Amino acid sequence: MPEVSINSVPFTKEFVREFQGEPEKKYVLVQVKDNGIGFESEYQETIFGLFQLLNGRLYEGTGIGLAIVKK
Repeated sequence: MPEVSINSVPFTKEFVREFQGEPEKKYVLVQVKDNGIGFESEYQETIFGLFQLLNGRLYEGTGIGLAIVKK
């Protein structure tokens, strides 16, 4: 059964400064975690590419989902 958890954490002022955000705005880090099959970090560029499937023969899909997430 698929499970997805979503969490948010407010950025500190120091964190906003470090990433050159606008100090007068409030930022929140959104964390999304699922129990999917996962992948090795060496495949990160490939798996987030449009129409790319890491295990296309084992799992169905178009390869567009994670490309949308990246955008």
